[in-house]
Parts: sequence; C-alpha cells; structure tokens
Amino acid sequence: MSRAIGRRGLVGPGASLLLLAGAAMKAAPPAEAAGSPDAELLRVCAEFDALERQYVALHGVETIEEEHANEPLINVVSARQQHLLDRLCELRATTMQGLRAKAETLANWDPTSTDEDPGRYWDDRMVASLVCDILAQAGA
Repeated sequence: MSRAIGRRGLVGPGASLLLLAGAAMKAAPPAEAAGSPDAELLRVCAEFDALERQYVALHGVETIEEEHANEPLINVVSARQQHLLDRLCELRATTMQGLRAKAETLANWDPTSTDEDPGRYWDDRMVASLVCDILAQAGA
C-alpha cells in the first residue's frame, strides 16, 4: 500500500495539528464524481481512503512509544472512519463508478479482500471474487 505521507512525516511536534486538520477536511471527490448520481458515495469513499492512509501511517512508526503517543490521533481517525463507514454502507452504488469506489475502498482497507486463495473460508473467497470482478469490470 503506498503512502502519500512518509511514516515520519506525521510524527513530531506538528503531527496532531496536521492530522486533525486533515481529518476535519472533506476529501476532494474524484474529478469524475461531478454530476454523478454516486457523487456522495465517491466523496465518502475518497475521505475514508484518505483517513485509512493516515491510520496506516500512524501505526507505521518505529517504536511502541511513538505508537502510544499517536493513540489519541488514531482514535480521532477511527471515529471519523466509523462515521464514514456507516454512511458508506447506507449509500447504494447506482453506477459502475460507485461500485468501483466501494470495491477499491474495501481493497485498500483490507488487502486480503482480493485474495482468492482456495484455502480461505468460502465467504472470504466469494467476497474476494466479487471484489475482483467489480475492479476488473471497472477497469481498476
């Protein structure tokens, strides 16, 4: 999973201000969202994905002390993601863009969601197959 902000970029004196400002701002929806019936869904997915990148960066520090210091920020990110997850699950995708956004958000949050390994549980394999089909159909 790539990170726009390096691991150490969020650790330090300005980390809390940077993170809280980022968490408070709405993620810019993708350019293709303009006029889409799924515009809100695309915005919610983009914001969830941005927060997930922050969450991963906050956990990607080198020491347990740094991770403990990040705990309040991790809690802010998690609470915002929970709110967005609730909205994401309420919204129904009505376009291929919406389906793709949901599938990409799931794949970003849980990289195993595209793992079609025959040794996995049946439900995990079916979800992985569906996510892979959606991403393939959507050209991702």
